[in-house]
Amino acid sequence: TKASAIFDKLLRKTKEVILKFRHIFTLSLTTISSYGQTCSPIAPPYYVVSTASVFFNECCDKSPKFMSYDSQNFKFLNHAYVVDSEFAYYLGKKIEGAQASSFQLIESHKNNYYSIPYAKDKNYVYYEGQPIKEAQSSSFELVKNNNIFAHDKNSFYFKGKKFNLFAPQKSKNLWSHYWADGKNLFYFDTSEESSNIISISTNFNGKYRQINTYFITKDGVFKD
Repeated sequence: TKASAIFDKLLRKTKEVILKFRHIFTLSLTTISSYGQTCSPIAPPYYVVSTASVFFNECCDKSPKFMSYDSQNFKFLNHAYVVDSEFAYYLGKKIEGAQASSFQLIESHKNNYYSIPYAKDKNYVYYEGQPIKEAQSSSFELVKNNNIFAHDKNSFYFKGKKFNLFAPQKSKNLWSHYWADGKNLFYFDTSEESSNIISISTNFNGKYRQINTYFITKDGVFKD
């Protein structure tokens, strides 16, 4: 009958839930910090991985939140981004619409993958887990020497937002915060939320040296 069919369906669902929770709480757990290392004591944020599930703990005074049942395919990318076989996550939250099979960090020229806020899949680019819909995934890359500037073939991006003051066809990041646009030399100050561009020279000849934290041109010696 219809009633018995509904009852059987509810019974199957109940058994599935019981089985999942039995795995969660009875199997041995592995704790992985946000830097991808098994550790004790634990410094949040961190991931808790069993043979049946993955949890994420954002803060030490909160309980870990369930993330995924796919612990066998759980893969750590950096301190914020992880993937399983179906989804990509940023700090424990599923990134809606992201394609796990092609999801990857944007390569860092600084080899400091822990702090990279940019990632991409086949279709989109992401900054801190949010899609940059106007960015082109196939040509998107980080600007050399920093992790907050990036560009595709059409535009520059600063902290995930389009940055129209520089153009990929003309502008070049020389080192850290120093940029050249033809004969114009700029220092881009990102120390404050309201970022400032400071003009250093309007007759830059393209020659410079970088020694430790010092940037040297014919116009002077500047400390980063």
